[in-house]
Amino acid sequence: MAIHSMTGFGRATVTLDGASHTIEARSVNHRYLDVKIRLPRALGPLEAVIRRQVAARFQRGRIEINVNGPDEAAGGALRVNQVLAAQVRALHAELATQQGVPDGLDSVVLAAWPGVVERVATERAVDELETAFGPALDGALDALAAMRAREGQALAAVLAGHLDRLDAGRAALVKAAPGQVAAYRDRLRRRLAEWLAAVDVALDEGRVAHEVALFADKTDVAEELARLQMHLDQTRALLKADDAEAVGRRLDFLCQELLREVNTTGSKVQDPGLTETVVAMKSELERLREQVQNVE
Repeated sequence: MAIHSMTGFGRATVTLDGASHTIEARSVNHRYLDVKIRLPRALGPLEAVIRRQVAARFQRGRIEINVNGPDEAAGGALRVNQVLAAQVRALHAELATQQGVPDGLDSVVLAAWPGVVERVATERAVDELETAFGPALDGALDALAAMRAREGQALAAVLAGHLDRLDAGRAALVKAAPGQVAAYRDRLRRRLAEWLAAVDVALDEGRVAHEVALFADKTDVAEELARLQMHLDQTRALLKADDAEAVGRRLDFLCQELLREVNTTGSKVQDPGLTETVVAMKSELERLREQVQNVE
């Protein structure tokens, strides 16, 4: 599969016993798969079903599933809590006796006592709820996955642009980095010639060659730039990968490796122009990493 974003939204509706329920699925970026589910109390048995279906479809992201609709307890059968009714009746009788007043409790007052008359939610088996809500849940998750795929296509184009600019910086370093050795040699010879002329001492070309060789070894960034090219190629390959594995973590790792090579290159180059190129590449890498955090 092409890369998917972790940002998306999906919605579907289902009707159960004449009552309409809306299933909404939202997702944002997260390091792992984090599923949050909100259901009416009577639909509680659905939670395990929803969690299982989400885990089968997605590998990363904070995913919120909200099922909105009337709680079935609101339309359930009425029943009397006989234990509570007996307690209330006994307390009224005790109070009337202790205070020497008539016990005026009747059925109307007793029934109005909170909790004496209560509604009972319709008990439903998990398989019944799954049969009723399964297609709608699939629809909401399909819509969520489709949006994450569309966002992923746009994200891939953005990431490719960052990689192109990083590669352009790398190519500029490959071309210009060897020139800093020649520039150092000319600068060193010129300064030494000026200093030695004042004391009438001849320039030691062997010593100059030795210093230039040390400088060349210290500032050689060929290996870093070669590894940088390799990491860029690997990153581009991941953007085009057609397997079913989420690539976000691997992209994040490659960003760390890219930054390592750019930092090492920056510590070696001495030319101000090359340093400016490295700084620009670091800024580009930071933008790349921010976008990678949204990849599943």
